[in-house]
Amino acid sequence: MATTTANAQVFLARQPIFDEKRHVFGYELLFRAPDGSDTNHATLDTETATVITEAILAFGLDTLTHGRPTFVKVSRGVLVGGLPGALPPDRVVIELPGTIDAAPEVIDACVALRRKGYKIALDQFVPTKENAALLPHASFLKTDLRDLDAFLQSGTIDPKALPPQQVIAMHVDSAADFAEAAGKGVQAFQGEFIG
Repeated sequence: MATTTANAQVFLARQPIFDEKRHVFGYELLFRAPDGSDTNHATLDTETATVITEAILAFGLDTLTHGRPTFVKVSRGVLVGGLPGALPPDRVVIELPGTIDAAPEVIDACVALRRKGYKIALDQFVPTKENAALLPHASFLKTDLRDLDAFLQSGTIDPKALPPQQVIAMHVDSAADFAEAAGKGVQAFQGEFIG
């Protein structure tokens, strides 16, 4: 799908997130510029927010995600600067990049979003002392399957003690990957493997 604003064109795709029974739990919306670059690049913060809003309005969230949770990546600049008002908090999960810091303004933005009813996902998450302050604000933790052992061995998180779908293993690209992640207690999966 493609949409155009006054200043930019963006291509929109969705990638399903599956539960342990291989049912679609939600979708991550992916936005790309026509040249294939990620539209969430730091220099495109304001334009990205406008394009995201217009794409969602143009296609409709129900059409895009069939009423399931919708994960939308935002940059630090968009997070701190304010989200587009068209993103409904009961349906949209704000996904923060793995490189985001836990600076006071980031924590304040997360608190404000949660008060409005948004859920927050930490993408490419590997627990460190630098990002630990973000954990209480996250509803979802997404980690690369290749980092899953380090993630689990950090002692910060026990996926079996968390509600279903809170830990999402990414880059699950085969039946063996699915079985490996499920065997470690993960209950939500994202990747090229569709079973």
